[in-house]
Amino acid sequence: MNSAPVPRLLLVLPAVPWPIRRDGMSLRFAPLVDYLARRYELDLLVLAREDEPTEPTGSVKLCRSVRVIQAQAVPLPRLARKIRSVWSGLVPWGLPLGAARHKTALEHDISDLLQSERYSAVIWAAGFFDAALRVRRRHPGVRFVMDWVDSPALSISRLRTTRRDLRLLSRYTAWKWRRLERRVRDVFDASIYISLVDARTARADPGVRAHVIPNGITVPDAQLAQPRAPAASPVIGFLGNMSYEPNISAALRLARRVFPQIKAVIPDARLLIIGRDPPPVIAGLANASIEVTGAVEDIWSHITRATVCVFPMVEGAGLQNKILEAMYAEVPVVTTAAAASGVGAVHAEHLLIGETDEDIVDQTLRLLREESYARGLARRAREFVVREFDWTAILPRYEAIIAPAAENRPFAQHERPSPG
Repeated sequence: MNSAPVPRLLLVLPAVPWPIRRDGMSLRFAPLVDYLARRYELDLLVLAREDEPTEPTGSVKLCRSVRVIQAQAVPLPRLARKIRSVWSGLVPWGLPLGAARHKTALEHDISDLLQSERYSAVIWAAGFFDAALRVRRRHPGVRFVMDWVDSPALSISRLRTTRRDLRLLSRYTAWKWRRLERRVRDVFDASIYISLVDARTARADPGVRAHVIPNGITVPDAQLAQPRAPAASPVIGFLGNMSYEPNISAALRLARRVFPQIKAVIPDARLLIIGRDPPPVIAGLANASIEVTGAVEDIWSHITRATVCVFPMVEGAGLQNKILEAMYAEVPVVTTAAAASGVGAVHAEHLLIGETDEDIVDQTLRLLREESYARGLARRAREFVVREFDWTAILPRYEAIIAPAAENRPFAQHERPSPG
């Protein structure tokens, strides 16, 4: 009988990863927690910037422990903190604008935890990169893996502004983020990104220590209803967390610039915006032709109401979960090249791509008019997602990065049942 102790892992996140559809972070890390906590002694450390629930729910119950640290900003007056942040963002040696800063005690708390628990590996996805670098250097015997999810440098470089001074600041900030990403990648044992385009932002050649592990589709969460009856009127769908700025700008572009052109050709067309926490500017779009759902219990029953899903994204980075979900639901998709690049989908094979408002309108009208073409595109899209984005295939790849010897250990005896 193998009595070797079960390896212990520490997962550091910015929020509790539950419920699974809380936001993009929970979509990624809820399945990961469920998988790793059944195979390892998994501790969850949350470096929260606001109040977080301390009572474990869902698969978080499988963790050995859940600890929440309020990782607030340094204790300075608000104006002083702002001046300090701007100064640091402007000088070449400071942290880039947007990088979270921390109280000095934070890294000491984490170092004490690492010293007392003796983890085999630490997976860090909580930001606070300056703290992460210092903590890692203090514990060279522990395997450290940074899960960037999206590349911060890519997100910054895609910001749109018409002001020349802000464009220059954006380029400078993106340069500082690329430099910070390279520093972390040189110090950590491995870095994980959600897409290849993100992994190549800091370095064109990502190297052997940079890995691409996408999000997946949680199939039990995605059991679709019976085939839909054709809608009486065509429905243009958009979905996403509506508190996320790139989703807000894309939804406004769709509602104010793209949808009116579609409606001018198809007067009975409707727009459906699905997503939690819509700000007033989004909620205020609702009218006889536009529905804004807010949070919904079951996204799949709403996605499948759409005839076509349109995602006119110009900002943001990473793999767009919303596109994966629409493709999995077998709803044809129109989007931009930037949004499609993270998914790896091919124009005219899995979805349609347009850049200008007029291009997006034309592609959407084509799908509305050519029903058999739209069905074929949507069918190939679903086959692509099922083949490339099934969590059951993705999670072992993730495990092999954080614990390269994982395949040599008999984990079956350590499997835990689902939480009650």
